[in-house]
Amino acid sequence: MKSPIRAGICLLLSVATYFVLSSMELDKSVINMSVIVILMASLWVTEAINIYITALFPLVLFPFFGIMSMKEISPAYMSHIIFLFIGGFLLAFALERWNLHKRLSLKIILSLGGSPKRILFSFMLSSYFLSMWILNTAKTMMLLPAALAIINQIIKTEDKKFQTGLLLGIAFASSIGGSATLVGTMPNLILSNFVKETPTISQDINFANWMMIGLPISIIFFFVTYLILQKKFIEPTMKKADMGVCKEIQSSLGKMSWQERIVAFIFYNNSISLVLP
Repeated sequence: MKSPIRAGICLLLSVATYFVLSSMELDKSVINMSVIVILMASLWVTEAINIYITALFPLVLFPFFGIMSMKEISPAYMSHIIFLFIGGFLLAFALERWNLHKRLSLKIILSLGGSPKRILFSFMLSSYFLSMWILNTAKTMMLLPAALAIINQIIKTEDKKFQTGLLLGIAFASSIGGSATLVGTMPNLILSNFVKETPTISQDINFANWMMIGLPISIIFFFVTYLILQKKFIEPTMKKADMGVCKEIQSSLGKMSWQERIVAFIFYNNSISLVLP
């Protein structure tokens, strides 16, 4: 246990919630469910115990308090969405492990970068593109360290305003790119699964029909965001950045190893199989 004191406070908060809701004469199952939600939420926020242990609470508490049986709650932990979520993280870790994310980002940045406007656009584009295929959290986790390393070497330390805009651009582009495809972010998958399991809804949400709507809208939002950040954070007097450092970083990566080629092949085939199931 990380913090017994914080865990005790979370428990007291849950007990207080129980007595408050009991005084309202609500249904017993509603009260029990509310108490469990408060307990888990407070434990997640305070990190009083490991968040992964907290995630397992429903397996024990739901059957104990008569909310759901073990037979009903257990399949939720083996949902295909969970495995798709895990798959996105594994792919992100593989890209980071063999520096393929750096190679992709540097390729985009060197192709488009140079002036502050182009640097902002290239960073946002790399974030946007990768976020379409990898869950936002995993993509940001693998791209941000590489982006920060490049920022520290090609941008003057006094250009704090531009650095802020650049980091905001990466974050915004990640969220926007995540809305373009079904696998871009977790809420998209949850919605798709909800629609699929709801018998009253006849329209199924698959990768293709999601992308037909999500991609055009995300492109519009991408360019609107880019234009706003460009106007707010880029001064007309800013000089063109030296891209030589980026070229040195790219050269230091050398030729693609066989591990990189395998990961790139898996990434490419994964993307194709999602678009053309």
